[in-house]
Amino acid sequence: MADRTGVLADAGYRHLSPREAARRLLGHVGVYGAGNALQRLGAFILLPLYIARLSPEEYGLLALVSLLPFVLPAVLSLGLPNAITRYYHEWRREGIAPGNLGAVWAIVTASTLLVTVLLDRFAELLLTRFLTQAAFDPYLRLGLWWAFFASLALCPVTLLRIREQSRAFIAVSVVSFFLGVGLTAWAVLSDRGVVGVLWMQVIASAVTGVALTAWYLSHVALRVHTDSVTRSLRFALPLVPSALLDAVAGRADRFFLDKWASLPEIGLYALANQFGQAVKFFYDSVKPAWFPFYIRVAGERADAREFLGRIVTFYLAALGFVALAVLLFAPDVIRWAGQEERYLAAVPLLPILVLCYVVQGLAPIGSAAVIVSERTWWQPLVQTVQVAVVIVANIVLTSRFGVFGAAWSLLLSYGVLVGLTLVVAQIVYPVKLEWMKLALLALGLALAGGGAVWSTATLPVQLLLLASYGLLAVLIAFRGRMLDGMLSLAKPEPAEKPHV
Repeated sequence: MADRTGVLADAGYRHLSPREAARRLLGHVGVYGAGNALQRLGAFILLPLYIARLSPEEYGLLALVSLLPFVLPAVLSLGLPNAITRYYHEWRREGIAPGNLGAVWAIVTASTLLVTVLLDRFAELLLTRFLTQAAFDPYLRLGLWWAFFASLALCPVTLLRIREQSRAFIAVSVVSFFLGVGLTAWAVLSDRGVVGVLWMQVIASAVTGVALTAWYLSHVALRVHTDSVTRSLRFALPLVPSALLDAVAGRADRFFLDKWASLPEIGLYALANQFGQAVKFFYDSVKPAWFPFYIRVAGERADAREFLGRIVTFYLAALGFVALAVLLFAPDVIRWAGQEERYLAAVPLLPILVLCYVVQGLAPIGSAAVIVSERTWWQPLVQTVQVAVVIVANIVLTSRFGVFGAAWSLLLSYGVLVGLTLVVAQIVYPVKLEWMKLALLALGLALAGGGAVWSTATLPVQLLLLASYGLLAVLIAFRGRMLDGMLSLAKPEPAEKPHV
């Protein structure tokens, strides 16, 4: 059977200049970022509606149930969608992509469906022990099936990204966006409460997942290439405990808050966390282009390590700009949308949680290097340390300081994760980072962020702080030659050779 999985737009990055390769990355970030933005934008569009129509108690309940679609798909899929990202181009060159794509989908779907059915039938006691303030029926049961249908989209969406099919990706994102936001808004405005919102999430995920599955199956073959599938499993299976540990570390705060905080307090924390995740929303929009780009550059360019180091500087400059914008303007949104100031107590949590996601945004720099080196067994080792830190920190801090303890515990755990991940990355696939520029960016962000937190920022002050950091980021990252020239003034120029 011929390979029907499509062709790449061009031969790759081998013969592109650094400027052309960077421009191509920005193009993919724009396309896939826009698609991911549409998928994630719904959560932010619905925030004012949630604040206006749901109580903090109801919002806290929704936050607890939302743990299931966050945790389960990545774990139950056995990490195999990551194998599509890593090996698709190799499979295609070898002419075995359709069979391997079919085998990956079959394993992922069977595993996810089997475990979901078992949890639905027999796990009520287990789930209610972990989430004591959310009843199994209907809340957690709906969360289980929301997670299952969301998992159906994993393989198709991964294939769209790695094949760089931008138009199809955008089309899927647009449909998913309008379907999810429309149904959820209807449920909230109809006063159907948390149950109505969960039902709409199940329906929207089911429609999108089934449609994408039908498309995906039209591009696969029922033929197994044992060696390739075995290699994929060796690569992906270490990512299963990695995904589980990541979910535990990223949502341990909700588990401990369930024990030591009331539902209204959890609702306030969840709201501040949602605004903080606007930063995560940015780098989640970059990741669909970042990982394929990193893998191909590492395999195709002789100057990969220096070039990737420069791209890291650009990425961190943009990450800082987004974080500062969230820190400056999110409190105004909360004050504007909240009725009777019932969510105002969430504002003091914002600086901690924004910083959490700035730190977490550094992790893809290291995890991409681990994937390139195929040493994925490093990830669960690092994340085991992170989980140990977050559990101890929550036991000590959340039990004593409530939602603020949970926020500081999350920040501490991300700091440990990123520190260890970057060290490992420099061991398995070191790149040449621009340390001076990174230090200047960090200093500029710290000063602007401190001004945002400690000043009574009016709109002119907010815009001035944002513009100041933006100008600094442009000078450092996007006009690096200007900075390099200034830094070189103190160095003696080499003697000029005589002209022959």
